Amino acid sequence: MAPAMAFARLAGVVCLAIGNFPVLVGTTEGAWVIGGFVALSAVAGSVQALVLRAR
Repeated sequence: MAPAMAFARLAGVVCLAIGNFPVLVGTTEGAWVIGGFVALSAVAGSVQALVLRAR
């Protein structure tokens, strides 16, 4: 029960952080830049995982 509650609360925090990301960063342009880096690192990690899995 506790892990499910922790997951639900962490998911809520992530949703709030994403919804208010420009406020957290300070500017809208900065939010796009940082969000782009996060997305780029997610794609790079996925590609690296696929390469390692193929080996």
